[in-house]
Amino acid sequence: MKEVIRNLWKLTLHLGYKFAPRKIISILERDWDYLIVLDACRYDDFAKINSIPGRLSRYYSNGSSTLEWLQKNFNRKCDDVVYFSANPKISNVMLRKYFGFNPFFKVIPIWKWCWNKHFNTVLPQSVNEIVLENLENFKDTRRIIHYMQPHHPFLTLPVKDKPLPYDYDDNSFVRRIKKRVFIGDIGIIWEKLRKKEIDVNTVRNAYRKNIEIVLKAVEKLLPYLDGKVVITSDHGNLFGEYFLYAHPYGIYVRPLVEVPWLEVEK
Repeated sequence: MKEVIRNLWKLTLHLGYKFAPRKIISILERDWDYLIVLDACRYDDFAKINSIPGRLSRYYSNGSSTLEWLQKNFNRKCDDVVYFSANPKISNVMLRKYFGFNPFFKVIPIWKWCWNKHFNTVLPQSVNEIVLENLENFKDTRRIIHYMQPHHPFLTLPVKDKPLPYDYDDNSFVRRIKKRVFIGDIGIIWEKLRKKEIDVNTVRNAYRKNIEIVLKAVEKLLPYLDGKVVITSDHGNLFGEYFLYAHPYGIYVRPLVEVPWLEVEK
């Protein structure tokens, strides 16, 4: 019964916000040479924490999850874009599944080479290393650099969390079964929050610490990037607002779709 009520509530939110007027970011139409994506980064927390100089604007994403953001922004060929991704959902298999083709000139699957088994994620410094190794390549393209943070797992929180544990580019029978079982943004941390087994302020502070950690990595990378750099996010995150957690697909409440758009001053 609780699940039915929760789904009805999600549907109500979806319909209520779907047609609300919002200033939508059209990623491909905006001016940038490097687009730095901080996964699941809310505008409000970013604005309080960020110290990178630049022009910060408040914009609305057209998706409340990574896949929805991808589908709505990159649904055509982007032969001038190379995608460096720490997020396993940006992979050749997933792109072919949801688009029928890979829209990008090339996808660099950082998650495939640099998955940290201890933290169950890709650390920001690993993203920097791969980007710097390939900086001289693809000079005639625009580049998207997608960090996993501040998305959970939270690096400073001593709570074992469940990652995206499967290889999206492996389409074997066993992997397909795992995808059906684990698909979506799963996480033990959200279940603990729902059950009030952990304090929401503890989790929110860990989320903010993830923002601090990833921004320090971005600051180290910025001197090597020539051209216009923009820092943004694919979507935000919920910590119990509207009785929801993480970032469910198709829910356009402000904490999920209000994201930063920082044009970096260089």
